[in-house]
Amino acid sequence: MSREKALDLAAEALDWIAQERDRLGAFLAATGAAPADIASGAGDETLLAGVLDFLMADEARVVAFCDERGHDRTAPARAQAVLAGAGATHWT
Repeated sequence: MSREKALDLAAEALDWIAQERDRLGAFLAATGAAPADIASGAGDETLLAGVLDFLMADEARVVAFCDERGHDRTAPARAQAVLAGAGATHWT
């Protein structure tokens, strides 16, 4: 996956999160982001990486996002790996 596609997927995930009040509240609580950060978040790589971290923290969120948006269920993990780069921790 290219960096551009990873950022696009993360921006789409941010939109998906923002569409539902409970998801958005959980995201804001987990990341410490402010509601104002969401509006400008599509251009902030750090926030977008946090979006993928939040999404990947719960398998049910991954499944719901991928199923609702028509993505392969491995796409968020691949995007997360691209955005994390060489500093990523791999547990396998």
